[in-house]
Amino acid sequence: MNAIDLRATLARFGMTQRAFARYVRANERTVRRWAEGAQDIPGWVPVMLALMERSLVSFGDFPRVPAVSE
Repeated sequence: MNAIDLRATLARFGMTQRAFARYVRANERTVRRWAEGAQDIPGWVPVMLALMERSLVSFGDFPRVPAVSE
């Protein structure tokens, strides 16, 4: 998965980078770097998004957590 794929997938889900970061308990800056192509996207991200696209898991399956401080 590359940055363009990540942004497109999040857009299909109607999910912002900020919300995605919260759901996966990642730093917002880290997710932004993934989406900009400035940092490699970890292998678990495309796996999780593929499961979500197949409706095997949903964002609702992840606990809502407060934003990670920078």
